Amino acid sequence: MSLQADIHSRILANAMENGIRYIYWQHDDMWLGYLEEFPDYWTQGETLEELQDNLRDLHSDVTGGEIPNVRRVAELQLP
Repeated sequence: MSLQADIHSRILANAMENGIRYIYWQHDDMWLGYLEEFPDYWTQGETLEELQDNLRDLHSDVTGGEIPNVRRVAELQLP
């Protein structure tokens, strides 16, 4: 297993174990949402469950190197 694949599998395992926060809303007949840490990347689903599945896939893509130059949100601790 490559180093990148190992890191990716650890990130996924951590996210599955701890969960990740996402923002979602309904627009007409579709559910839209994005991962809080990656607000530039939206997805959708016809049901809330489909949206959640698509968010899991999106998380895999943005943390696994499938999408280049990913921007993320982080928190900086100040003294």
